[in-house]
Amino acid sequence: MEYQPLRRLSDRRLVGFEALARWTTEDGNRVSPEVFVRMAERDGLGRDLARQVVRKTFSELAPRLAAGDALYISINLTADDLVDRDFQAYLDAQAALHDVRADSVVVEITERSTATRDDLIRSIHELRARGYRFYIDDFGTGYSSLDYLADLPLDAVKIDRLFTQAAGSDSVLAQIFEPICTMAHALEVGIVVEGVETEEQLRHVQAVAPDAIGQGWLLGRPVPVDRLPLA
Repeated sequence: MEYQPLRRLSDRRLVGFEALARWTTEDGNRVSPEVFVRMAERDGLGRDLARQVVRKTFSELAPRLAAGDALYISINLTADDLVDRDFQAYLDAQAALHDVRADSVVVEITERSTATRDDLIRSIHELRARGYRFYIDDFGTGYSSLDYLADLPLDAVKIDRLFTQAAGSDSVLAQIFEPICTMAHALEVGIVVEGVETEEQLRHVQAVAPDAIGQGWLLGRPVPVDRLPLA
C-alpha cells in the first residue's frame, strides 16, 4: 500500500490520505492498478483484494488516525463490495480490531458494479448511520455519475484530474469544471479535486471551489506508511 496526501486548498492543511494498492513484480517492475484490479475482478478475486486493502490500510494507518489530527483515510470500493453483508461485517470487524473510528473512513465508490441502485442506496444509508462517509470517485467521467449524484446519499464528489488539469484553459473540459462545482454546492456535497500538479492549476481550482480538498503531486506524492508527511 501507498498513501497519497489530501489537503485543504485554502491553507494546504493535511486532512487525510487515499489508500492506493500497488503491485511490484519479482523483477522490480510495477503493474498498473488499472491492470491488476481488472485482473482480480475478472478472476473472481476482487472481493479478496478489497479485503486485503482494508486490512492492511487499517493496520498501517491506525496509529496515525489515532494521533488526534482529525485525519481520515479514503479507500476505493465497488458498489458490489458495499452491498455484500459479509464484506460490511468484515469492514466493521477490521475497524474494531484496529480501533479505527468509522467517521475517519471515507469510501470512494467506483463504478465497476453489477449491484442494483436500490441495494446500493440502502447499504450506503446503513453504513453512513454507523459513521462511514462516501465519495464518488472520478466524477465527471463515468456514465452514471449524474445519476449517482442525484440518488445517492454522498458526502463529496472527487472531480477527475482531466477537469483539474484543464482548469483555466479554453478547453471544453475547463468550461464544464465550474458547472460541476456549482452543482455540487447546490446539492450541499463537498468537492475533492484530483490531479493538482501546478500552482496555476491550484489557483484556478481555488477560484471556483475555495473550500475544496485537493490531491495531486503538487500537494504530495503517494508514499509508503513509513514516509507519511507529518503535516
